[in-house]
Amino acid sequence: MRYVLPTDVTAQLTTGGGWLESYWPGTGLLTVAVLLTAVAIGRRRKGRARGWVTRTARIAAVSFAVLACTTLGAAALANAYAGYLPDTASLAGFAGLASAVPADTASSGRPTGSLHEAVLSDAALDIPPSSVWIYTPAGYRQQHHRRYPVVYLLHGDPGTSADWFRAGRIAHTVDVLVAHRLIPAAIVVAPDLNGGGIQDTEGLDAAQGPKIATWFTRDVVGWTDSHLRTVPDRAHRVLGGMSSGGYAALDIALHHLDEFGAVLAQEPYGDPGEGALARLGGSEAAFRAHSPIDYLPGMHFPQPLPVFCDVGALGDPHGADRLVAELRADHQPVLFRVETNQHHTWSEARAGIPYGLIFAFHALAAQSTHTA
Repeated sequence: MRYVLPTDVTAQLTTGGGWLESYWPGTGLLTVAVLLTAVAIGRRRKGRARGWVTRTARIAAVSFAVLACTTLGAAALANAYAGYLPDTASLAGFAGLASAVPADTASSGRPTGSLHEAVLSDAALDIPPSSVWIYTPAGYRQQHHRRYPVVYLLHGDPGTSADWFRAGRIAHTVDVLVAHRLIPAAIVVAPDLNGGGIQDTEGLDAAQGPKIATWFTRDVVGWTDSHLRTVPDRAHRVLGGMSSGGYAALDIALHHLDEFGAVLAQEPYGDPGEGALARLGGSEAAFRAHSPIDYLPGMHFPQPLPVFCDVGALGDPHGADRLVAELRADHQPVLFRVETNQHHTWSEARAGIPYGLIFAFHALAAQSTHTA
């Protein structure tokens, strides 16, 4: 099964990047740093600087300029590669000049959704106050009796709950896809998987520490269903993520087959990584129990679980092809995409997520029709 987006939709989805996704700004800044260094060395050799005060001030000024250009240039090149700040709205939010996450800034005149932040905690699960970002679609405030499906999206590591809105531009993507009737209007919820810190939790329940998976499936999903107008059942819940969030989405959904109807696993792993062993109390059995590559063979599925898997052609697939093979061997519907010219980055996640959303909602609609 393949999906091809109309040209106008593709154009609207990719609008807004420009210079921040180009390597030219970073290259230019590093070139300026080299030229400033060369000029400073040349002037020093020719003895043009007179007096130690003038010479010291000039050296300090040039050194600062070189350091600034080098730092900004390196950051620009890293961002061009990773795609974390794809547009000026994301940059402004990251710099604290605007809201923490950008809304859709397109000037097409189409209706756009709204963003707001909630803070959830659970002392019993060792979860301190944690940020959860929520997107509600256009018309949510006006259509008081309408209920919506929910897409839960998990960030990677390092990351925050704002990442899918800042780096993934998910609000913009959903606005465009809904406007073109490619997916139904939906709520998007992005929780913080860091357990209140900067640790890489892989979305797991730690033996000693934050119980992330339980907090997410119980508290976050429960809060969403009680505070927002959702359709609170499996057939209207999609769980996705990128990188470690892609692994977490797949692992959590496979352990909660009665709660989530489809999975968007972008750049996923087949296991939580060696660092997770200590988080699981050193238990090899627990590690295998949270390694889809180990427990998928022969797994029983009471009902189909559509899975979208997406990786970059230039990145390490991290065993994604094996995951896809095991899911298909278990007779699950899978769409596997390899994004050309993409690495294991947010640029890849943005490129693939429209196809994942379309696949997931089409698959869920088909299941609903079949079981009706």
